[in-house]
Amino acid sequence: TPTPTATPNPTETPEPTATPEPTATPEPTETPIPTETPEPTATPEPTSTPKPTPTPDAYPASAITASLVSESSVDFSSIHEAYIESASATSEIKQASGVSNDPLLAFDNNTDTNWEEGVVGESITANFKYENEKVRCIALKLGNWKSGKYYYGNNRPSKLTITLDDLSFQMDFPDSWEEFYVMLNHPFKASSIQVRIDDVHKGTSWDDTCITDIRVLVE
Repeated sequence: TPTPTATPNPTETPEPTATPEPTATPEPTETPIPTETPEPTATPEPTSTPKPTPTPDAYPASAITASLVSESSVDFSSIHEAYIESASATSEIKQASGVSNDPLLAFDNNTDTNWEEGVVGESITANFKYENEKVRCIALKLGNWKSGKYYYGNNRPSKLTITLDDLSFQMDFPDSWEEFYVMLNHPFKASSIQVRIDDVHKGTSWDDTCITDIRVLVE
């Protein structure tokens, strides 16, 4: 009698797969509001560089003022002495000793010579070698500079009227043994200079008035 076949164990029924949770529908993203495009800034028109005001070639007499200044304030590097071609005077002392007081001697830059006259109101005139010199400063050694005896013994101008062509002005001078500098605020074109004695510091010995030197400084 055949041996009976073993009955197989029944296959286990698998656990059912869990149904996945449904995915949540995402909230819709808000569409951003477009930013306004700014108006382009207008490019400014370039400003033109102003041209410097040119220095006038000549100033009228009405624009000129004169003042006494110290020697240290004079810029000698920008000026030079004008050449004097001729000189004349309304009066001139004739010395018994024969010493000359020719008016041209007041323009020779020499303290041993001078122009000398005896009356207030007289004047000395010099013509420049070159016309229309740009006068900037006038340097004056007033009185007789030969020595203290002659400086204090003779009169020294205390008031002068200075004329450069059509420019004329009056200046007062202290009684001081020094070179005076009359500075113009602008250069002034001229071809001659006249210096008139209007008043004096009285001397102790003589009633003559002396001017040792006049230098016309030009640009």
